[in-house]
Amino acid sequence: LQLAAVHGVPAQLVVQLQTGTFQGVGTDNGTEHWLGIPFAQPPIGNLRFKAPVAISQSVHGVQDASTFKDACPQPPGSLGAPIGEDCLGLNVILASIE
Repeated sequence: LQLAAVHGVPAQLVVQLQTGTFQGVGTDNGTEHWLGIPFAQPPIGNLRFKAPVAISQSVHGVQDASTFKDACPQPPGSLGAPIGEDCLGLNVILASIE
């Protein structure tokens, strides 16, 4: 895992992983986050209802990691998030403690 500022702007951070490069965002209170980073192949088609399968190819270019992925299918409730089958995403939130 490598972190680097984009064009010297600390609020926009880039993570370089084996699966690709992802750009997160920072907030005014010093919190930085990378949202919806895929950690497995989408559980669709023949992967539906199976254990997660590792990502076999990395994505090219810098991917936006500023929003959550969809929530996995579930009964309607108070979640209030979009629901979709491509829901295997990791959210990383770093808060500075001063």
